[in-house]
Amino acid sequence: MKNTSEFTTGKLQTIVLGGGMTGLAAGWASGLPVYEAEDTPGGICSSYYLRAHSQTRRHQPPEDGEAYRFEIGGGHWIFGEILPSCGLFED
Repeated sequence: MKNTSEFTTGKLQTIVLGGGMTGLAAGWASGLPVYEAEDTPGGICSSYYLRAHSQTRRHQPPEDGEAYRFEIGGGHWIFGEILPSCGLFED
């Protein structure tokens, strides 16, 4: 393992790994930076849209509404759009 200056100087930084619901809440509450591997946050509580005959994932529905919605983590659609806490992540 290669030593980096971060380890040799003894200066470690606390971060939050993962931009799912828990990671976003931890970052928001603590003020720590949140690092997410995907292009958009949400983790298994995120959705994407696909048009028929296309493999391009869209994070917003198209204006004409002609797309299929897929839930990465399953059935969060049952409660995902009515929770008051969802407004926190739109700001």
